[in-house]
Amino acid sequence: MHQSYDACIAFDAPEGGFWELHSGAYSPRELAKIYKEVRGIEITFKERGSLDDLRKLAYSMREQKPYNDYYGFIGLFYQLFQLDGTYSLKNLDNEKLKVKTTSMEEFLRKKPDI
Repeated sequence: MHQSYDACIAFDAPEGGFWELHSGAYSPRELAKIYKEVRGIEITFKERGSLDDLRKLAYSMREQKPYNDYYGFIGLFYQLFQLDGTYSLKNLDNEKLKVKTTSMEEFLRKKPDI
């Protein structure tokens, strides 16, 4: 299978910095709905608490561990920051760089093995 990647130089490249790009953002429930629509497979969830429960657990674990033993809680913060919007890209450059996005539905249809 052949894949191609494009690199571009934008007019503001000399200013440095970075660009924020993505094709889409979906909640776990939205992903499950899309997966069922495209694949016909129901995704079930095993609830383990609320977002506030996760926040309390992450900060509690961080307080209990020495500063250099972050492996026990770093995954909790990753999940927390993904779900609460901390890591959400706010100022997308898709239009400026003429990025063609791919929806999750399109991606799953193009990748039947996933």
